[in-house]
Amino acid sequence: MTGRRASFLLGFAAPFFRVTAGAVLALSGYLKAVRHPAEFEATLASYWFFPGVLLAPLARIVPWLELVVGLFLAAGYFTRATALAGAALYMGFVGVLGQAILRKLPLKDCGCFGQAGPHLQPIQALSLDVVMVVFCLLVFFDREKNLSADRWIEK
Repeated sequence: MTGRRASFLLGFAAPFFRVTAGAVLALSGYLKAVRHPAEFEATLASYWFFPGVLLAPLARIVPWLELVVGLFLAAGYFTRATALAGAALYMGFVGVLGQAILRKLPLKDCGCFGQAGPHLQPIQALSLDVVMVVFCLLVFFDREKNLSADRWIEK
């Protein structure tokens, strides 16, 4: 495939990738942000990864970070920066889920969407997060910014 054709295809598909990755982050963040932080804190503790002193601050910050980055990404606002931030969040999730799976921790679900959302098995969440990392990186490398707030603002 030639570079020009690949760029055209990416420009055409990037809005789908951007909105999908952003919507997943925004939904995940929203469903955790509207609940009591202690619920997400318990989920974080179940991964046996984070020091206890960080659990409460992470439980309060991560959902809002997911929500804001997800909304900005879905809208295409500061597209490259939010795609990179989204990829970083998803890579962090991949790392935490991966270590839990490798250590065979007794997780019933990933807790990705809090107690109110869909309940995914850790391997399902890991697969979803890997795909979302790829989507975010493809959006990061897309120069067209089709159907985005950035493109509208630039005009």
